[in-house]
Amino acid sequence: MGTSHFQSVGFEILYPVATAATPGTNAPEKAIYPIIIACDGSPNTTITAPKGSLALSTAGSSTSTRLFINTDGATAWTAITTAT
Repeated sequence: MGTSHFQSVGFEILYPVATAATPGTNAPEKAIYPIIIACDGSPNTTITAPKGSLALSTAGSSTSTRLFINTDGATAWTAITTAT
């Protein structure tokens, strides 16, 4: 298992995460457990994160555009309806 630290790749990680290097590449380490991030707008198809990760949208303006959960460990996110 890798180390626990903060990382940033075009969005802000709000929680320290355990990471693991991508085998056989020079790619940066990536999160291996769900993370909590802040993003500007919907993360769907634009942000890759582990399955179960949460994204808080700083641009969210309705109950269905503020909070998202990653559903596939890649770039698929589902909106979570929040209270008004």
